Amino acid sequence: DWSGRGGLRRVIEGCNGSALCRKTDTGTMCPSYMVTLDEEHSTRGRANALRGILSGRLASLDDPRMKEIMDLCVSCKACKSECPSQVDMAALKFEFLSHWYERHRVPLRARLFGEAALLGTLGTMFPTIANSVAESTPVRWMMDSMLGIDAHRKLPAYATERFTAQVRKYASQALLTPGLRTGDIQIVGQLASGAARITRPPLSDTVVLHPDTFVEYHVPSVGLAALRLLEATGRRVLVSRPSCCGRPMMSQGQVSAATEHARILCEVFGGLVGQGYDVVMCEPSCVSAVRDDYRMLVPADVLDPIAGHVMMVEEWLVRLEDEGNLPPDMFTRLEGKVLLHGHCHQKSMGALDATVRALRLIPGLEVEVLDAGCCGMAGAFGYEKEHYEVSVKMGEQRLLPAVRTFVENASGQNIFVAAPGMSCRQQITHGTQARPLHPVQILARALRPDPTPAKGRR
Repeated sequence: DWSGRGGLRRVIEGCNGSALCRKTDTGTMCPSYMVTLDEEHSTRGRANALRGILSGRLASLDDPRMKEIMDLCVSCKACKSECPSQVDMAALKFEFLSHWYERHRVPLRARLFGEAALLGTLGTMFPTIANSVAESTPVRWMMDSMLGIDAHRKLPAYATERFTAQVRKYASQALLTPGLRTGDIQIVGQLASGAARITRPPLSDTVVLHPDTFVEYHVPSVGLAALRLLEATGRRVLVSRPSCCGRPMMSQGQVSAATEHARILCEVFGGLVGQGYDVVMCEPSCVSAVRDDYRMLVPADVLDPIAGHVMMVEEWLVRLEDEGNLPPDMFTRLEGKVLLHGHCHQKSMGALDATVRALRLIPGLEVEVLDAGCCGMAGAFGYEKEHYEVSVKMGEQRLLPAVRTFVENASGQNIFVAAPGMSCRQQITHGTQARPLHPVQILARALRPDPTPAKGRR
């Protein structure tokens, strides 16, 4: 639904040709142009190609030439924030792929990448077997030849125990009603079918941590760190049942499946917000899906009451500080230095500053923010065989050399490489010796055992 942006034609014609997408030494836009230096792989080039369809120079969205032009767009959303015309090529690629797959068979690989949550459910049933099979050389080369998943990449390992399973053990309380637990930590499910517009204080006394697909099935340690961090603020903390935001479907052009996931999550979040709760997540791309992409998938009267209450953990933390409700000695001193790589979607939301501010709450910790552009992984993009080389080159533009230099120059210092995005951490791990952390893991590491309650709070 493009009506909120003046219609599809207006969005396509939004590019004014300023060519800021052709810069190569700063910012994020446009990652593929920075590697290829080919006009057709810039935001302007893609916009002109789409404009060619409107003028009749290209046959239709079904034109194979259009598929080639859109192929290297990594849907980083940088053009939406860095382009003066705010050309949203990520959304336009989503639109293009949805039309393309109406006329062509959706590849098995695209279906598998889109069903990341379903695969996570299956993989965590027998994680040892699933990981051993996926990591074996014969299977990796088989996936390379049959599915086009590059053999040089290791797929994210499945957790031996899902995040919500660990939370249930931590809560150690009997189920009272389906989906609800007693105690300070609760597992909450779908509470209402929608949310009315409500008036409430800026931040609620209750915050809900929603586990994204990666936290639930691959890196529960990130979710547990976020949980510790939220609890340390003195607020009531809930953990919602996992439900995929649909981002994997969006990246693969599967609009019907993405819309269904958006509808379900809006019901869940609508119920939580309707109860007066705030919702936080760890993965930037999931937050941007709700706050940005859902505007094209669900009605405004459903999304508008929700979007402002959905944020990254770090955003919620600094908002709490701004209200004067953060425990004054929440963090102990941690001498060291953090090299922070922001996620592209995080930058597009203007949320990177919140992560920087959150890390600087730790006394003694120096935070250096990289101007490194897109990591090149971009969800499934870096796993795809035909894109592997370009993906690595994107990372080698600035990010990976900067990380290597940072690690080499550490000279005994206490250092951390931080990246909120799962894909970014995968790329850094693949291309360097560093073992990157999510910022909430660093924040949780610096927590004081018993911080003083914030002034005016129980």
